[in-house]
Amino acid sequence: MTEFLNFLKNPTCSTKFYKPNFYHLLNLFILYIFSVIMLGVFAYMISQIFGISHNKIDLSFSKKILIGFLLAPIYEEIFFRSLLKFNNQNISLFMLNLSGFVAWAVIKEKPELLIVTSFILLTTISLVMALKREIISKWISANIKPLFYLTSLLFGLFHVINFSGNFWLILLFSAILCSPQIIAGLILGYIRLKYGLVYAILFHMLINSSILIVP
Repeated sequence: MTEFLNFLKNPTCSTKFYKPNFYHLLNLFILYIFSVIMLGVFAYMISQIFGISHNKIDLSFSKKILIGFLLAPIYEEIFFRSLLKFNNQNISLFMLNLSGFVAWAVIKEKPELLIVTSFILLTTISLVMALKREIISKWISANIKPLFYLTSLLFGLFHVINFSGNFWLILLFSAILCSPQIIAGLILGYIRLKYGLVYAILFHMLINSSILIVP
């Protein structure tokens, strides 16, 4: 646990990834559960006071497994954290991931999502074509600390879509409502930078496993 807290003070990207210790990951999971319980109380109070409701996942058990347990961790980790270590493999994963979002937005007829994902995809392609990848990689490495915190925050706030009610109140209290996901983002970011993207995906799946016991 001390290792994780020290990392938060000065996030760095390992030159090589390490194999995580089972008990270390278990401690991180316990920390996440404890944080969810503590922060969830404040989020619940805000929701009750201001009439904000948490949208229930109305899916069959099989779809919960497919979407919540398998697809969501893969897509979210690639989208939010794959490029924290910039190389050809991660660029390809990121673009393929975004292409999937674009296709899904077209199929589901979601113009707002289509515009956003297409813009990000085209911007990424333009940057990769315009700049040498070594330049981008060095810039990311030099700014890994703010990028680590930014991706963790954006990952958490992304889950604001799970709430319904007054838009401005949700926006005002978004950091509290999404605080469990922000904590998860910090833990997942740490695992991604220290142990690699695969372990971040697996830990994300472990976190999302709670959906299997939610009615």
